[in-house]
Order: sequence, then structure tokens, then C-alpha cells
Amino acid sequence: MIEGFNPILCENPKYLILGSAPSVISLKENEYYGNKNNSFWIILGSIFDESNLDSYQEKIEFIKKNNIILWDVVKTCKRKGSLDSEIKDVEVNDIKRIIENNDSIIKVFFNGQTANKLYKRYINYYKKDVEYITLPSSSPAYTLKTQEKIRIWKSFF
Repeated sequence: MIEGFNPILCENPKYLILGSAPSVISLKENEYYGNKNNSFWIILGSIFDESNLDSYQEKIEFIKKNNIILWDVVKTCKRKGSLDSEIKDVEVNDIKRIIENNDSIIKVFFNGQTANKLYKRYINYYKKDVEYITLPSSSPAYTLKTQEKIRIWKSFF
């Protein structure tokens, strides 16, 4: 059984970015998107014109400064390895409460199809006047080139 991370919260969030569940490397590093081959931090750094994201503390401050809440759909699950296709026995986070309690959220982003599918299957809550957008996964398992991921993500922020 794996257990995900607590959300990274900020005051007056505009965006909620939801992943599926942390990878084996992320769990080992105790960091969101801790796998150096995951392009998440490169993508966000490019969107918000920030290249100085070396330490995890800098990454957390960057998320907060840009009015983002970062969380995963999955609270706990069973999974062999890091592939989303191996996720089983899911318990989800209380994302509905986050969305309901933050009227400043204008967009919910799903980092990949699996995050969207899990959200739809287990939560299926869509608040009026909030846009729900599925983006290409930042995972190295999704082989779209990083520059193309950046271009697509940027078009929705």
C-alpha cells in the first residue's frame, strides 16, 4: 500500500493541479514529481518564467507564489512500480472540499489521462464556473517531447 502526499496549499489559489499518485522515486525522495526525468517542474518553470527551481523548498514556494494548489487524486492505493496502469484499491483525497472551499479556483488541471479518469470515476464533482482540463502527462512514461508538453500546457494557463 502506498500513501500519497499532503496537498501544497496557498492563499487565494487560481489553479489546482492534480496528478494520479506519486511514483516510487517521488515517494523515496518525499517530493512531488521527484523523478528527475519527469518534466513537471520544467513545464511549470517555463510557463511562469522561473528557471531557479533547484531545491524542493524553492519548488514549494514557486507553487504557492503562482497561486497553485498541488495534489494527487489518489490518497492511498496498491501499485507495483510507478505505472498508472498498475493502480489498484484506490482511496481518493477530498478534492471536492478543496474546490468547494476555494472560490478563487478558476481551473482544475489533470496531469495526464489517468488523473482525469480517477477523478471522474471516484469524485465526479464539477463546480460551475471552474474549467476542468486534461493536460499531457509530465511523466517520462508519456513519450511526447517536453517542448510539445510545454506548448500545450502553456496554452491553457
